[in-house]
Amino acid sequence: MTAPLILFDLDGTLVDSHAAERTAITGWIRDAGFRADVEGTPSDVIWRRISDATFPDYFAGRTTFLEQRRIRVRRFLPLMGVDVMSLSDVDLDAWFDEYRRRYEAAWRPFPTPRSAWRASPPPTGSPC
Repeated sequence: MTAPLILFDLDGTLVDSHAAERTAITGWIRDAGFRADVEGTPSDVIWRRISDATFPDYFAGRTTFLEQRRIRVRRFLPLMGVDVMSLSDVDLDAWFDEYRRRYEAAWRPFPTPRSAWRASPPPTGSPC
């Protein structure tokens, strides 16, 4: 007999990914000595906007997972005063890893992820 398979999405379901992102980006900005804001817009808000603008291309298959990360770094670093023109993909990946390490270290479960324990059918149109 085959056991049923249950898949969980961590980001925003079991793990408070928004808080982890804020912790990660503000720590990276602080430790790298980046600007706290650009023309009055907090640098962590700029990162979020860049991320939000990049994800649709990834989800639509127009960029790869690694490339969407590199695009985010390539757009963010110049606003922080870093010249990216001579950076290789390896360099961009290393910059992103500074953020990613902090992001993963900041993962915390929601206090009570009740919705995750409730069995429900996938929504209409779901690829599941």
